[in-house]
Amino acid sequence: MTSSVWFGVRRGIAALGISVACLVAPAAAQSGGLVFEEVGPQRLEREQCGLFLWTLGERPELILVAFDNPTGAAVQLEGRERYLSRTQFGGERVAGVFERQTFEGAGLRVRVEVTFDPSRPVRDGAMVQQGSITATDRDGWETVIPVGGLSGCQRLEPGS
Repeated sequence: MTSSVWFGVRRGIAALGISVACLVAPAAAQSGGLVFEEVGPQRLEREQCGLFLWTLGERPELILVAFDNPTGAAVQLEGRERYLSRTQFGGERVAGVFERQTFEGAGLRVRVEVTFDPSRPVRDGAMVQQGSITATDRDGWETVIPVGGLSGCQRLEPGS
């Protein structure tokens, strides 16, 4: 059994404080029919920065990659990769990535919140100290996924 716990919360029920459903998913995050699957390999282009987030647990899986240029995020849902546009951002910008970002598309809203770890420096990047992804589907179901990760930038080589 994995230590990752996914919380599925129906917005209306949660607002009343009546019920919270907890689901344990060994390979993916699921709630109300929404399943995050592992994202395939992603490449940073020259002068591009990205945020790479994976599930926590025995077998971490990369489930979201966000880019600064063009601004958006790649996720894998229902067996296909989807690209969501960034609609909001805030907080400090570390290694090209904001601490709070919202991405939307295909009836899905994904809010990413991360705190970077200043005690673990990474060349041209930063380690995520703690983070979460909150995804809301078109029916109002929310999936909250605790994540780990890092940000990084592909810089031009000196002299190029």
